Amino acid sequence: MELNNSNQPNINDVMQQTRIAMMENDKWAFFSALNMFLKQAIDKNPKVLQAATDGLTMHYNSEYMLGLTKQKRITAMAYLSMKVGLKHILRGEGKDKEMWETASNHAVNHVLKKHGFAELDGWDCDERFKDNSAEEIYEVL
Repeated sequence: MELNNSNQPNINDVMQQTRIAMMENDKWAFFSALNMFLKQAIDKNPKVLQAATDGLTMHYNSEYMLGLTKQKRITAMAYLSMKVGLKHILRGEGKDKEMWETASNHAVNHVLKKHGFAELDGWDCDERFKDNSAEEIYEVL
């Protein structure tokens, strides 16, 4: 792995290795397939402090991603892939943005948890919502 001037690993190499690691796990083939359809942008959007998607591109903050373990980077990639795959951006139109984000987080994180992904710090994954859609969770919130 190539190091940059500050002895940090090269973020592009790290993200490529993270994608490969997701592909190598047979349980995660679906998440990996979704991930491969999305573009990656690293440090291109100053508003992204962690990771985000606009439905076409996964935006990453390199400092945040390099601070995660490999397993948590895989989870972050799978999380963004599921947000797109489940069309949460489109389905959230006309809804309270923060409440929808929380509801869709619960829905996605339960799927990720069920498939053995590492839990991210502070993720929304209330057990009472484990079998609910984002819309059902939104109504409760």
